[in-house]
Amino acid sequence: MKINILSVIIISLFIISCEEGFEPTADFKEDYVMYGIVNGDSTYQSVVISKSYSSDNFDPYSNTSDPDIKDAIVIIKGENKEYFLRDTSVERSSQSQYSVPQHFYYTNEFKPKLGEKIELQAILPNGKVLISKTTMPNYSLFFWSNDDEVLPINRIYNKVLFRWELRNPSPNLIYLPKFLIHYFQTVGGTNLKKTKEVPLNFVKIGNSLQESFPTASGTKYVLYDTTIVYNTLKELKGAGSASDITIIKGEVELTIMDENLGSYYSSIQTLNDGFTIKIYETNYSNINGGIGIWGSYNTIRKDIQILPEFIQSFGYKSFY
Repeated sequence: MKINILSVIIISLFIISCEEGFEPTADFKEDYVMYGIVNGDSTYQSVVISKSYSSDNFDPYSNTSDPDIKDAIVIIKGENKEYFLRDTSVERSSQSQYSVPQHFYYTNEFKPKLGEKIELQAILPNGKVLISKTTMPNYSLFFWSNDDEVLPINRIYNKVLFRWELRNPSPNLIYLPKFLIHYFQTVGGTNLKKTKEVPLNFVKIGNSLQESFPTASGTKYVLYDTTIVYNTLKELKGAGSASDITIIKGEVELTIMDENLGSYYSSIQTLNDGFTIKIYETNYSNINGGIGIWGSYNTIRKDIQILPEFIQSFGYKSFY
């Protein structure tokens, strides 16, 4: 099961906001939730502001009144400039308990630099002020360290290694690696570009095996079993024909999170199986005046060559 970091965090924050807003034995206390993650690879940054609510029968999903807060003044303060965020909305999924669009704030003008200190401030329509600070992950040098760059690996042991080093890094950085296979598949005469994340291992759930993937941690390497890597390649065709597959390349995608985002993301990872997200015990927040998360990250990518003769051994075609 492939889980997107941003989707996981925003879903968990909304459920936490409604669960923390009431207790069966206490009076309801309204709280405010502010969520934002600075993407160091983009000029586009967004923030969601919501409020807690009480629900009938203590069921958070029974509420149908939109908790989003509109008409706030939201400002991102970089080291050299302030950015006033615009408000907009987007349609929710058909499974949402709310019938109105999702409201949020955004700017398309701010791309931070490594190590930049960034403040987020929101002035709500009722005068309430929410404030938080983050510092972009920082390091003087990043490099991949004696890891694998070509498939198949030419060694006697059976692990594919990806390892990285940082010089003068900021403290408590958290890393989330992904190993991806990019390919085309011909379906009905159309070439569809697809990406498959390689699982780290498999976990037995009931009578079936579920894919599990690397979790976020301070560890600066990841090892993949070659049998799993090669089987992932073999199974790309699914029920189709191998001749319909064209392999483009492999890629390592490494997300480097600041201390705030890393602490939050680590806190929502279930410890016992490594791929299920828990949303009921998280207390981490760095929002003054409310709850939520204001963090930052950037992404490093590295191409992994897959040799044409290896690709052809599966019956596939090589893009290069």
